This record gives sequence, structure tokens and C-alpha cells, in this order.
Amino acid sequence: MHHLFFSMLMTPTEKALQAKVDKLEAENALLLQRCEQMSQAYDQLLFQFNELKRFVFGQRSARYIDPNHPQQNLLNEMHESSMPR
Repeated sequence: MHHLFFSMLMTPTEKALQAKVDKLEAENALLLQRCEQMSQAYDQLLFQFNELKRFVFGQRSARYIDPNHPQQNLLNEMHESSMPR
């Protein structure tokens, strides 16, 4: 209600400036939202990239450890190292 009252007291120039301010505030809010979305997408892609690097270049022990059988990886490595080459 007060906004309408003050709007009636504003000059045409002030009204035009207020309209620009309102538009810029809405645009800024949209850009902040998009920035947050892009930041989340970046974080997700960075995580996937690091997982891929670890899988491709990591040591065997760093590749995957089954949370249900964490010792299984150790047993597999011991078995592989005891086999003749």
C-alpha cells in the first residue's frame, strides 16, 4: 500500500529509475540462482573427474573398496602378489 502511495509522489524520472532498479534486482536474483546451479554442476563434474582419474591412474588399492567387505581388497592383493609372474 505504501509503495503505491510513494509511487504516486514520484516524478516520471524517479518512476523510470525505480523500474530499472526493480528489473536489475530481478535479473540479479536470476543470475545468482544460475550461478549457484553452475557451481553445483561444476562440483559434481569435478567429483566425477577425480573419481575417473582415481579409477584410471590410481593404485589398485585406491580403486575400489567394497564397504561391505573392506578386507577383501587386501586379500586379493596378497593373492596377486603371491602368484608367479
